[in-house]
Amino acid sequence: MKSKSILISIAIIVLVFNSCVKEGPEGPPGASGSALSGSLVGFVYLYDEYGVPISDKSGVTVTVDGYIASLSATTNSSGKYQIDNMTAGTYDLIFSKTGYATYKSLSLSFVGGVKPRVFSTTLVQQATTTISSLTVTFYSSTQFTLACTLAPAIPAGYLRYLRVYYGKNSTVSSTNYITTAAFGSSVPAFSSIRSFDKGNFPSSTSLYVIAYAESYYTYYYQDLLSGLNIYTTIGSTGSNVASIIVP
Repeated sequence: MKSKSILISIAIIVLVFNSCVKEGPEGPPGASGSALSGSLVGFVYLYDEYGVPISDKSGVTVTVDGYIASLSATTNSSGKYQIDNMTAGTYDLIFSKTGYATYKSLSLSFVGGVKPRVFSTTLVQQATTTISSLTVTFYSSTQFTLACTLAPAIPAGYLRYLRVYYGKNSTVSSTNYITTAAFGSSVPAFSSIRSFDKGNFPSSTSLYVIAYAESYYTYYYQDLLSGLNIYTTIGSTGSNVASIIVP
């Protein structure tokens, strides 16, 4: 009986103690900590359409896309740029200059802090080649001959490049295609035997082709809507569209 009485007494004491403990009103929320910030610095190197370095690297605009307030900087003659007061986050960087191919670096992670984030890249002049009289004729059941004329004259020791896009309709272009390939030529009358995939272009279907001039260096980024690679080192105007019926 004595041990039972002791247990009952302990239970009463605990119950009384708990009933006396009350939670006070919730206090105001504390101030949010400041986002970590820092600097983004780097160099942009310029090349002409044949891959030759250019000494004056000034005038390239570097834009931070995805920031609440627009942030940008311009390179000096040595190609250096610096963007300060960037907060931590994920951004797209866009490098552009008139007459040059635009370069995009997507989803760049920026942490901030005392040590600057360094990001350097290159820009190349957009191709000035004109492509005309594009034709395609079949060479075999899985190959065709592609021919066109390149202008102006090709400097000795250099190549002119072209990027060819293949599609299933006459609207084929650099942003609407099935497959693509690039070639180089040292002569203005370009001709090449090319293979194609009958999985993409089966018998009795149409194969459409268009060509664009391309620079020595190739830059591209992936379009998040279409999933296609967008090549920024090609010229702004393409050739005529040529087509054939796959045998």
